[in-house]
Amino acid sequence: MMIIWRGLGFLVLAVVLACALLGNLIFDAVEGHGYFEAHRWPLALSLIVAAGVCWSLGNYLQQWSVAKDKNQGDESAGTWPRHTLFFIPMHYWAPILLVIALYQTLVR
Repeated sequence: MMIIWRGLGFLVLAVVLACALLGNLIFDAVEGHGYFEAHRWPLALSLIVAAGVCWSLGNYLQQWSVAKDKNQGDESAGTWPRHTLFFIPMHYWAPILLVIALYQTLVR
């Protein structure tokens, strides 16, 4: 499988993995070993946190890129998202992660 990203889009994967790992460590420490794997909602909560981080970070990076390009005199800057994962802008991964969290909770 090929992972395609542009700019800092790979951070979506890093944020999701970090949130899931941190959630696993926290829930297993508080509730006991194996709690994260035995229940659906801790992973869903981790994905919701990751969605918030991706939304905020993606919007910040997009605004920073546009401001940087305008300072350099490039008025056409910011018309194409610079930070993408699989051609999807980083901040648009937030709703996708929320849908995955909902699926994780309700269907699985």
